[in-house]
Amino acid sequence: MDTIGINEIIFVLEGRCEIVCDTYPPVTISEKESLFLPSGSKFQATSRKDSNIIILRLDPLQKLYGSFSLEELYQEAQQYSFPEEAGKLEINTMMNQYLSNLSAYIESGIKFPVLYEIKIKELLLLLTDYYEKKNLCYFFKPVLNNDFGFASFILNNWKNAKNAKELAELASYSEPAFIKKFKKVFETTPYKWLNERKSTKILYEITNTDKPLKQIAEEYDFNSQQQFNDYCIRNFKQTPGNIRNNG
Repeated sequence: MDTIGINEIIFVLEGRCEIVCDTYPPVTISEKESLFLPSGSKFQATSRKDSNIIILRLDPLQKLYGSFSLEELYQEAQQYSFPEEAGKLEINTMMNQYLSNLSAYIESGIKFPVLYEIKIKELLLLLTDYYEKKNLCYFFKPVLNNDFGFASFILNNWKNAKNAKELAELASYSEPAFIKKFKKVFETTPYKWLNERKSTKILYEITNTDKPLKQIAEEYDFNSQQQFNDYCIRNFKQTPGNIRNNG
């Protein structure tokens, strides 16, 4: 799996793209759909040979945004309840025209950085002017919170910690202060949040790699194969062996 160091949007103009990552459950982006991947995401993408896909990078998203900021989107999002699934965004008529023009630039070999800076700003203005706020809230939900600096650190560093205590140390917080801050920003406990991401990573390792199950158990600090089995049954309703065989 690749780890991205910058926010990205994947646009599928033709065909489809299957994404497995640690930000969302596995998702398929079909023709005329797009998906936002936040900085720090670890993901793998597969697509058909005849697919036409454009990936654009947004950094820093909150400084480039057009008519309103991510802080404002966060406030808007408080009135909605979104599912855990990825919030895909339809490529509407205006966005399709924008992407067609951009594709023509790319195919012609134009490599002027200033042009692409302008096109990114144009993209963000299109998002704010031609999409409903509710849809944008769902699309950008991984980065919508009430403390963007803290959230950015967590998204970029959580893989380097085995548990909430280690993550608190990385963030230079005492554990009680870290838990309080984390709950305020992410509206859940760090234990639950980390477990959800750990579960996604483990499920990916079982179903998408050839690693021996014993190796996976060791890499994720399970003390025994039985403990690993119990974890999978508790979180996935199957043993790791059954998950791999059924995958």
